[in-house]
Amino acid sequence: MTSPRPLACAMVALAAICFACSGDRSKSDAQDPNIYRHLGSDFTLTDHEGQRFVLSEHSGVSLLFFGFTSCPDVCPLTMSRLASVMRELQREDVTVLFISVDPRRDTPERLAQYVHEYDFPMVGLTSQDAGQITTIARSFAAGLGRTSAGAIDHSSRIYLLDAADKVCDVFGSDDDIDHMVDAIDHVEN
Repeated sequence: MTSPRPLACAMVALAAICFACSGDRSKSDAQDPNIYRHLGSDFTLTDHEGQRFVLSEHSGVSLLFFGFTSCPDVCPLTMSRLASVMRELQREDVTVLFISVDPRRDTPERLAQYVHEYDFPMVGLTSQDAGQITTIARSFAAGLGRTSAGAIDHSSRIYLLDAADKVCDVFGSDDDIDHMVDAIDHVEN
């Protein structure tokens, strides 16, 4: 017959580990201003006007999103959310940076058409080098790939960059508009 003592010891040890790992629940990760600082990097791409765009030379607060103009689902929903956020914001120093993950099709001319479909400040960005887009997406830990059928698969995350081009928040598809507007309003230019 097995002694109940080893089982009791194991349960006490498990409880101690759970307690130790639980941390201080009064302070969430979202309140830590440095949690996302490791994401992103400076980059140089071509904008929708065919001009050189360097992130570190861009001024103001930005909402960065990886997508493509012919996306059938993720991009239209995300762009709709961005349009709602931009309408609600009480500031004019916020720009949407739309980095195309389909640079073969999303030329500066195509991006110019796409940008002009929206009534908020937006810069469409692309590159002739698809590898460059992959490197940038990786620096932001943005999901990017192809399905087995060859379709582009990408994340719907929106990255909030402060005026120093540092990521200070990341919004998922479940973040509501009010939360996003509040977070953006707390970023200084």
